[in-house]
Amino acid sequence: QSRINIPVIVEHDANAGVLAESTLSSEWDMYDTMVYISAGQGIGAGIINNGELYTGSLGIAGEIGHTCIDINGSVCECGRRGCLDIYASTIALTREIRKKLQREDIEFSDVVQMLKQGSPEVLKIFNKIMFYMGTGIINLIYTYNPKCIVIGDEMSSIGTPVLDALSSQIKEMSISRLANQVKIELAKLGDSAYIGAAVVAAHYVFNNISVD
Repeated sequence: QSRINIPVIVEHDANAGVLAESTLSSEWDMYDTMVYISAGQGIGAGIINNGELYTGSLGIAGEIGHTCIDINGSVCECGRRGCLDIYASTIALTREIRKKLQREDIEFSDVVQMLKQGSPEVLKIFNKIMFYMGTGIINLIYTYNPKCIVIGDEMSSIGTPVLDALSSQIKEMSISRLANQVKIELAKLGDSAYIGAAVVAAHYVFNNISVD
């Protein structure tokens, strides 16, 4: 900001994503409590509660990628064991498939194509990753009780299989009243975080208009 002499606003990608989806997508107008999950190389959640962005006291509410789903699990880069990021990110999915197929040249885009082609080996690993993702989402449901959960970022490019796997997991592992109440959808705006960054900037401008 000191170099370019104009305001600079920094926001978490998941927060930007939920602002975009809740502000610009007419699909979510009826949801005053919703969560946008940025499921990519890391996992984060943007939370709208009573129509407002919820960030917590230090701005890190929704960092579900560093919630523990296995207390005896692998060590995360944050220093703790068993973080959701290690088991349910697109990096984790790609890593597991590279290991299974013994091919280091595989990228996430290749994984998406293999899933669309119905590869049994890839589908089995994908379902395991979705089990971990679903576990993290169930923790989120019990914590924030959202009406709607929107899946965005790279994982959403897989499409319907993500929704099918997560819906099944949530119905199996949570009480029926919760499972029936929460709606799970894919992001409607594509690159929600980038669009949300523009929403953040627009909010700043309109909240700081001065009239001389």
